[in-house]
Amino acid sequence: MRIRNPSRRLCDGCARQARCPPDPRRHRPVTHTEAILRAADDHLLAPYHPFDHDLTDRLVVASAEGVQITDTDGRTYLDAIGGMWCTNIGTGRDEMADAIAAQVRKLSFANPFTDMMGAPAVELASKLATLAPGDLNHVFFTTGGSTAVDAAFRLVQFYNGCLGRPEKRHILSREDAYHGSTYAAVSIGGKKSDHMAEFQYIDDIVHHLSSPNFYRHGAGRTEAEFAEFLFAEFEAKVSELGAENVAAFFAEP
Repeated sequence: MRIRNPSRRLCDGCARQARCPPDPRRHRPVTHTEAILRAADDHLLAPYHPFDHDLTDRLVVASAEGVQITDTDGRTYLDAIGGMWCTNIGTGRDEMADAIAAQVRKLSFANPFTDMMGAPAVELASKLATLAPGDLNHVFFTTGGSTAVDAAFRLVQFYNGCLGRPEKRHILSREDAYHGSTYAAVSIGGKKSDHMAEFQYIDDIVHHLSSPNFYRHGAGRTEAEFAEFLFAEFEAKVSELGAENVAAFFAEP
């Protein structure tokens, strides 16, 4: 319950107590960044947000150009990971903004289900097919990496179901691997920090093998010995499950 403060000479914290707490920050003007953070606390649910995390040092991005991002306090940073690994050409590119604007004006959305499609999607799929190696000639568009992994997981199940072998549905992956944040993708991923106790994951058909990170997990072995161990472990797991039951292996490049 919020206590009304008609005098407006005291902060809300003071109005709730008999005397003002010894915190001078309560009486200084709220900065633009602080106002945004308060609004975020009240209204924004962010992905991968630990609720018990120390929230005293958060970054609010206001703008970006090229490889730099600028926060609401005017400080600039090098965006070394490219956003979420998705701004490879940098930000603030006029040619990209112009192309997006032109397409939105012409056709901002077309139903892709059943007997409908958008001409631009067909054009892009055709171009990607010419660039892809071998017989990778079909493109399935998703909204991001996580949904791409989910789609691949479902396509594998569907493919084997169509061939009359529904038992061929087991998935192999690796510990420490990241494949996304959606339900199937995070289940296939092997990062322990992503598998929180508060959630349940697909664990009956998803199997995690050892991480191939030699630097972290290769102690006591040469690199060649570590590679042989990984190969042997993979073969043993396939033999344990039965090759006729293993549908796919998800691996980071």
